[in-house]
Formats: sequence, C-alpha cells, structure tokens
Amino acid sequence: DDPWFADKQVRLALCDAVQVAHSHFKILVGDPSEEIVRICPRDGYDLRAGAVLRLGGSHLGGFGEADVTYAFRQLSRALHPDKNPNNPNAAAAFRKLKDAQGELMQSLNDARALIQRLASPFQPSLTINEEMTRPQEALFAEATRLIAAVLALTTEGQVPALAQHRASACLRLNSERGGGGWAMPAIAAVGAFVADWFTQPALLELLADPAVRSAYDCAPKRFRAHFLCLLARVAVLEGERSEGCVRQAWNGVWETFPELQLWQQLRLLLQKKCEIHGRDRRRDRSRSPRQSQQHREADRSTWARRR
Repeated sequence: DDPWFADKQVRLALCDAVQVAHSHFKILVGDPSEEIVRICPRDGYDLRAGAVLRLGGSHLGGFGEADVTYAFRQLSRALHPDKNPNNPNAAAAFRKLKDAQGELMQSLNDARALIQRLASPFQPSLTINEEMTRPQEALFAEATRLIAAVLALTTEGQVPALAQHRASACLRLNSERGGGGWAMPAIAAVGAFVADWFTQPALLELLADPAVRSAYDCAPKRFRAHFLCLLARVAVLEGERSEGCVRQAWNGVWETFPELQLWQQLRLLLQKKCEIHGRDRRRDRSRSPRQSQQHREADRSTWARRR
C-alpha cells in the first residue's frame, strides 16, 4: 500500500521518464502505399486514433499535444493525396489522420478536466501543473489516490479501537512526514466524503471513463497492479457493507478493467487454499464469539497457519 501518488519525487520522476522516452522516439515512414493500407485495411478493421498516428503512447508512458502534432506531421507529409495521386485510398487515409489528430487532442482536454474532478475532494497536488503537458500520469495518480483514500477512511474488516486511534493520528500527518494526510478531504468532513462515495455514483463513474483506462495502460506495471488491487478491495468492502450487493455503476468499472475478474479469481483460490479440504464450514450459532474465533482458526489449513 505504498502511496506513490502522494510522493512528489516519484510523480516527477515518472514525468521525466516519459519525456526521455519521447526524446528518443522517432517515426520513420516507409512506403506510402503500405502506410495507406495499414490505416485503411481491406478487411474494414478500424484502428484506434493512437494506432493510426503510430503514437506509441502506452509504451512511452503518455503523450501530449506536441507528440500528436509530430506524429501527424511525419505521416501527413508522406500520405498527402497530392503526393499519391494514383492511390484511390490516399484521401481516406489522410482524412483518418486528421480525425485521429482531432480525437487525440480532444482526449487530452478531457483528461485534464477529469483530473480536476478526481482531485476535487482533496488538497491539490503540488505537481499537477507540471504534469499537465502529458496528463496521463497525473490522471492515473489521482484515480489511484481516490480509491486509496476511500479504503484509508473506511477501514476494512474489524479494526480494534487502538488501531483506529493510531490510524486517526496518522491521517493528521502530512504525507511528507510519512503520514496519510493525502487521504483527508479538503472541504467535506470525512463522514460526508465516505457517505458520498457509497451513496452517490458520480465518483465511481469517473473511474469507468475511457481516459482512466488509457492512463492505466500508460502506467508502469507495478502501479497498475496496485490500482487493480485497490479497486478489487473497494468492491469487496462495498459488498460487505451491503450484504453482498454493489451498485450498478460497478458494471462500467468492470467493463473498463476486465482484469479485475482475475483478481477476484485469485482471491477465491486463496480462500479455498486456506480451508481444510472436505471440512464442513456450516456455522454453529450456539457458539460464543470467542469459540467461533477458535473454530475458525481450527478450520484454517496448514498452509494458511504457516502464513
């Protein structure tokens, strides 16, 4: 649960890595006829805007207006209809280039607006303005921060009073001092923020936005794994609070991040591995809470007790 999104140095280092990657990225245009076939394939398959411009955003960690302009300029010079008068698909390919450029430029504006909405419950990050040139990293960081804040402020499972007291003290410390101040809402009280999350779909629906998925694809693998784990934990937490039911807005999140199904399968497999094979797990309501706890410990497999 390392709050990397609250570490200014980590976020700026990610931005620097993207800048270095783009400085070494070159688009070399080969045979124009092959490029036209790639953009307008004969099987009718439609390429996404980033693929049309050969942008490589997810491999490079993100992109900005300058990167889109560079890609369009490199390809449009070779594929312009005036330079390919004998190719009947040149005009269509050039039109797709322009459409892809416009779509990607608009997606950058949408991503910046989404960052503001995700960050609105909290104190603004000191690095957001510096990250706006290529906004994918900031968008992913703020989406991760939102989910982590929900988990930090609601807690999971049964938390003893002493642990809750220590958690409250930690939340009052700034992240620069190793605390969890990054999770504290800036305007609303903690209770109001948590209630809004579990009763209003607006914040959850933001996570299903395609721009968040695009930012997820641009992030390093370790941070993507962290994000999926947090999402899965929030879904489990909501199910436990509402007798196994979650809001309909989760359908959009699961469609945007189908990898969550793998996390759920892993969780079920681990639960199964922690149980003794063939043991009847029906609850005995005549037991006291202490006896029930002892019974649950006895139900744990040898593998689970070693851990």
